[in-house]
Amino acid sequence: MMAVTMRPVRTMARFTPAFLCFTAVLVLALVGPVRSAELDAHLWRERVLLVFAPRADHPDYVRLARELDRRAPDLDERQLVVYRLFPHGASRTDHKPLEADAVEDLQQRFGVAAGQATLILIGKDGGEKMRAALGGVDLDAVFRRVDAMPMRRLEMQGRQ
Repeated sequence: MMAVTMRPVRTMARFTPAFLCFTAVLVLALVGPVRSAELDAHLWRERVLLVFAPRADHPDYVRLARELDRRAPDLDERQLVVYRLFPHGASRTDHKPLEADAVEDLQQRFGVAAGQATLILIGKDGGEKMRAALGGVDLDAVFRRVDAMPMRRLEMQGRQ
């Protein structure tokens, strides 16, 4: 008969850090940086501009809304969908009205207090790319940020 020697198995200890890293990356990929039923529809297809304002007649919102309307072709070119979000009132996306619970969900997910005037840019990957107070928002700065994104640069190269 042949003698069998048993050696301790060390491969598990060697692969544990790699396994943990892989698991963490997998979980982050599945959960994603931003999870919202509303925003999931845009994932990998469109960028999202969340515009939080205390009310539709807030001066900073009115100024930005006019600029957004005037620059609609620039928004379309960059595949940007605008969410106009108010704690009380007619919140909507470019495509449809939003329920109050969807607005509250977005406020919670992004840490925006009710009544706070804030703009948040979300990339196609679902990650937050920019955050600014509405009073200090320069739409050209938003467009520059979008145009600097790797996916946007590929889009622009494809059109040349």
